[in-house]
Amino acid sequence: MARKCDGFAMRSGLKIGPTPYGEECAQVGASDYDYRQRAVGECAAFIRQLKRHAEANGVDLLERRVDLRMNISSHDAGNGVVVYYEVFAFFDDDNELAVEAAYWLECSIPKLWDRIARGELGMLDVGDF
Repeated sequence: MARKCDGFAMRSGLKIGPTPYGEECAQVGASDYDYRQRAVGECAAFIRQLKRHAEANGVDLLERRVDLRMNISSHDAGNGVVVYYEVFAFFDDDNELAVEAAYWLECSIPKLWDRIARGELGMLDVGDF
């Protein structure tokens, strides 16, 4: 159940990841600007792909009140603070439809970028046309 705070339900979040699970993602340790630019672009493309994936499978994330967002996290890696970016699914865990949709999404993450996401990321090959 969601925790209540002053009458408002607390939202839960499920970590989905930075990219489809079979794809390489931006690597922490690359130059700060290059890593941040690539990681943010990948998360944005992944969010759009996840929405297409859900819609194609009859899961309306908006109607079920599941919000996909990029989450920025950090931890001390011993030689400085490391910031990384990942996609999370946020939802009110008092809403059964939202819980169901969020866990469906977590269990059905695409393995690879779809053609649209690859185009957004500048990864299209001649064979894609």
